[in-house]
Amino acid sequence: MERVLIVDDEPGVRHFLKKILDRDYLVAAAEDGETALEAIEVAEPAAILLDWKLPGISGVELLREIRGRLPEAAVVVITAFGDTDTAIQVIEEGAFDYLTKPLDLDTVREVIGRGVQSASRGATAEILTVAPEERLKGHQLIGNAAPMVAVYKQIAQVAKLDVTVLIRGDSGTGKELVARTLHRYSRRAGGPFVAVNCAAIPENLLESELFGYAPGAFTGADRHGKAGRFEQAAGGTLFLDEVGDMELVLQAKVLRALQDGTFQRLGGSDTLHPDVRVLAATNRPLEELVGEGGFRPDLFHRLNGVTIELPALRNHLDDLPDLLTHFIQRFNAELGLHMRGFEPAVVELLAGYPWPGNVRELENTVRRAMVMSKVDYLAADAVRDQLPAPPPAVGTIDPRCATLVEQAIDRSVAEGVAPYATVMAMVERMVVKSALARSEGNQVQAAKLLGITSTTLRKKIEEYGL
Repeated sequence: MERVLIVDDEPGVRHFLKKILDRDYLVAAAEDGETALEAIEVAEPAAILLDWKLPGISGVELLREIRGRLPEAAVVVITAFGDTDTAIQVIEEGAFDYLTKPLDLDTVREVIGRGVQSASRGATAEILTVAPEERLKGHQLIGNAAPMVAVYKQIAQVAKLDVTVLIRGDSGTGKELVARTLHRYSRRAGGPFVAVNCAAIPENLLESELFGYAPGAFTGADRHGKAGRFEQAAGGTLFLDEVGDMELVLQAKVLRALQDGTFQRLGGSDTLHPDVRVLAATNRPLEELVGEGGFRPDLFHRLNGVTIELPALRNHLDDLPDLLTHFIQRFNAELGLHMRGFEPAVVELLAGYPWPGNVRELENTVRRAMVMSKVDYLAADAVRDQLPAPPPAVGTIDPRCATLVEQAIDRSVAEGVAPYATVMAMVERMVVKSALARSEGNQVQAAKLLGITSTTLRKKIEEYGL
């Protein structure tokens, strides 16, 4: 049986806790800090219930001492004060959890059970250790699987050539990292790297953002005018992210800037000639956009001179250990954490998830798991808690949706209308309307959410009168 130590100066509390835990654990009790330290020297407990207000050695001092001697033990603090300051201090000092008085019997059992399980697993866990220092500084491309090695070779071939590069790949695969790497290894590395997210800037502002504006170009304009991103990137690299979301009118001006190397500020007449290398990225199927009339074919061919295709994370899962190591090193440094490594089971768990958000989703999952972890390594349970619930099995239908569909079919049959077209239109209208609501009317964001082009979305909006 696992051992549990109760540290409380009230005899009644010690008796109560000992009584409810005696059946499952070997329970010892101590009335103060000195007695508690003697007890852990005799027999190391898996979990410790520690009163925060003790005579002599204070609860916080005792907690620090215990953490130093028994790092694997789960210390559960008992406090009469359930305020924010106490909670923050308790967790910062390394407590596994804390309970507030009056104590609830079932809660005590549940928390101690989790604590004992965590301590036991931690004492025997196989941990793949991570060096305390960062192997690579900053945000870097990580991985040695064949698809990533192919990307590195492409970068090496074109980095020093002053050509336009189109970087393609799903959201979260690291397209901006590729652009920054191209810049870092280019002849322009000493110049600025300027990034513009074409999807994040409203279309009525994107032109002035890219090309700047002359004094008095519009109401509220700076009286001195403003340099745009093309000018700011002079001598360096301009990165146009999500270029597939750029409106057609602006595409023509960008095409001229790429072809002639010239442009004019909004409202200005002077022709400017900045020396800029342009890199672009998209997660959109530009060929389909060209076919639908949503993207200029001449701009597509200008951008598509050299293409680098980034693989989805699901296609290079062999890189998971390297990615985990990198993120643990980074977040240890950035967040002041001290994770010493990860369980091998974490890799197996992550390999079974589809990663629709790719490396960015993995990065955020690891960060959350590290922040919420109660042990000094990345455990499979902590990571599992941060993954979304698995989707319903193929073939299962939400009962609410099934009811709506059945009602629509009944209504169509009663009205003598073919049910297929009617039901599909009803569902499609609901989906489009929901996407517009979620994106607060931003059609570009709604199209991205639905996985369709802006042109297709606009047709649906007109068709359904939304």
